Amino acid sequence: MSVIAIAEIILVLIMIVWVLKIIFTNKSKLSPHTGMMTAMSFGMIIGLLGGVIAGVLTSQGLLLATMIGVLIGLVGGFITGLPFTIMAVLDGSLSGMMGGMMGAMLGEMILSNQVPILLNYMF
Repeated sequence: MSVIAIAEIILVLIMIVWVLKIIFTNKSKLSPHTGMMTAMSFGMIIGLLGGVIAGVLTSQGLLLATMIGVLIGLVGGFITGLPFTIMAVLDGSLSGMMGGMMGAMLGEMILSNQVPILLNYMF
């Protein structure tokens, strides 16, 4: 994996942490429906990113990449839904699992030198 791809992944992770900090500090100003949509969106984005990274880094097969991507998406969606309702936690977790599966499939299909192009397109 190239230095540019690693730098882009680190930048995306910093942006995710920054937005999560904004969500946690302004949770009282957001409605439960907005919280649910935020958890679903972030769960999908985090799962997709984690699945792509796992798919590119693990060339041993789809199972390990899928398990890693699903776990990352599940945790990301869960954490994003915590400031809101239990429905937001559930929606974020399930959306993150789905994103992790899709990201793992995508990560297994692309070549490792195409990762920077994919990350620029996705994020």
